[in-house]
Amino acid sequence: MISVVVITYNHKYFIQDCIQSILSQSYQDFEIIITDDCSNDGTVEILKKIESSDNRIKVLYSEKNQGISGNINRGFKIAKGEYIAIIAGDDLMLPEKLQKQVNLLDNNPDVGICLHDMEVFDSNTGKTMYLFSEKNNIPAKIEDNLFFTNWFFYKEPAKTIPSSTLARKEYFLHNFFDERLKYSNEVLHGWLNYGANPKMKMGFINEPLGRYRIHENNLHTSKAHKDLGLEELYLIFAIASVRCPNIYKQIKNFTDYTLFASLVFEWLPEKKRKYYLKMFYRQAGIAKYLYLIFCKTLKKLNLLFLFFKPLRLIYKLRNKR
Repeated sequence: MISVVVITYNHKYFIQDCIQSILSQSYQDFEIIITDDCSNDGTVEILKKIESSDNRIKVLYSEKNQGISGNINRGFKIAKGEYIAIIAGDDLMLPEKLQKQVNLLDNNPDVGICLHDMEVFDSNTGKTMYLFSEKNNIPAKIEDNLFFTNWFFYKEPAKTIPSSTLARKEYFLHNFFDERLKYSNEVLHGWLNYGANPKMKMGFINEPLGRYRIHENNLHTSKAHKDLGLEELYLIFAIASVRCPNIYKQIKNFTDYTLFASLVFEWLPEKKRKYYLKMFYRQAGIAKYLYLIFCKTLKKLNLLFLFFKPLRLIYKLRNKR
């Protein structure tokens, strides 16, 4: 059986469609655990009707806001399925999603987590804007997804959407989400589970089996996330380094790269850039610091991507073989 954990907060206009997309799956051996984080927009009233409509649905209500980590952990703690699927209450599953992911996991015992491509759609019109894979690289292995770097600008980062996840319970729930974090909980959760079992592989289905909704309240596009995301990255780096020293080099390289990219492309608030520039020099070393200055100079001259174009061409040719 699959435990589908639905994370919702103020999804009054979306949650009904989300649950219906799960109930309409061709694969029907599942339970649905909806965890509501004290919604105040009328979502709760809709959830009460949804819960009474099917005995496979259980709703966990909350009297206070717990944040993403606390909310998702409540669902994880009561999940009974052999496999765990997670989906945000504003996203959708396409009808063959669960069946195709179950087939992949059943046929590949060395794969612990399965992901897939997603349609990104506009909430107002319902129209698909693009496939997620059109703007992001498909991860070839789990390390690509957890520790992507782009030091030579030869490829776009490898990313996936959490709502595409189906994973083995023993792999995915080796650790729960850290409730001290607001934005980087998914990353730390992935690092710790991988660190505990680095031989476990990732499967990817290169077709859209779900829909990711774009609307004005998406959490990870918020200003607060941009301001605090880097600070939380250093916090999870410290946590993961202590708990999983076997992957220290990988998370150190990823952390260095994230600060490097933020400085090159000036994503950080202007008043913090000098401070982080000094931090990068201290933590990454003189070689990477000089490379950062070189890349910043190329960018000012509008030559950054032109300079690395040969590397990008080599990468594309290598991938076509």
